[in-house]
Amino acid sequence: MYRKENHFLSQKRVINHQAGWYRGDFHVHSNFSDGLVPIDLLIETAISEGLDFFALTDHNTVEHLRELRPRPGILIIPGFEVTLLIGHFNVLGIRGWHDWMVDICVYPYDDYLAWGEDRPPIKEIFIRTSRQGLINCIVHPLMESWK
Repeated sequence: MYRKENHFLSQKRVINHQAGWYRGDFHVHSNFSDGLVPIDLLIETAISEGLDFFALTDHNTVEHLRELRPRPGILIIPGFEVTLLIGHFNVLGIRGWHDWMVDICVYPYDDYLAWGEDRPPIKEIFIRTSRQGLINCIVHPLMESWK
């Protein structure tokens, strides 16, 4: 479990109080899954490219959250991508381990992770994450293999 000193991961943390348009990316992978770049370099790159925020969403793991540190001027949204054979979705705002992750957070991640009838329906995971104040979003919704 992650300690309270990671309060900077809070969804309530405000970087800029001014209303407007912000540049960012809601789906970034580091070297904790299939990305090639370590987290510190991802943050430096995002800042140098003028991003205001990005969501770190490695596949089927929350281990990357341990590496996150606050940086002035950029919002880092903690998350992870649930990667299953039937499709992928991001869970944003996550700050640590939850019991519903037992069959999801597996290493190494597998794009072909089956989700059988013996497991809770994906809809149930959406309901549980929503009740925990987390945000779900479908990624790659138009991939041909997920008709």
